[in-house]
Amino acid sequence: MISINGNTIKEVYVGSNKISKVYHGSDLIWKAGEGGDPNIFDKSLADIYAYIRYANLSFNTATADNLMARCVVEPNTTYTVTLLMDTRFRIFSYNGQPATGTVLSGVIIDSSDTNGTASVNQTRSLTITAGSDHTMLYIGYWTSTGTMAAADIRNSIIITKN
Repeated sequence: MISINGNTIKEVYVGSNKISKVYHGSDLIWKAGEGGDPNIFDKSLADIYAYIRYANLSFNTATADNLMARCVVEPNTTYTVTLLMDTRFRIFSYNGQPATGTVLSGVIIDSSDTNGTASVNQTRSLTITAGSDHTMLYIGYWTSTGTMAAADIRNSIIITKN
């Protein structure tokens, strides 16, 4: 899906030529004629200033240095999260929101996550199955030590129910 200011793009043209596919590097990010919008990420749900500590997988609230997106999910359901990654990409599911300092289980960290030291600048995907009573999916996607704007990464987030 491609969107601008929350509006889904259904057709893409170059001059008078209609484009059937759009790529970011070698990754297909949009195809004409795809039925419906498979992206369940509700961009109106505000991000939180929080992060997952790399060393011990604890959840921590933060100042404006770290952003985490959230999405309402169904328990025992598998989801794939895709985004344009800068330096950070970590996901987990939880029942509500964890308290600061909670050590999490089931955290998935992208193999290219450098804990904020080097920009990846490529589309990456992670898949997770929500826990048996989990209602929220959290996506740690931005830290101030990266080089990309948080809005650019956030606007690239796609969450699909598998």
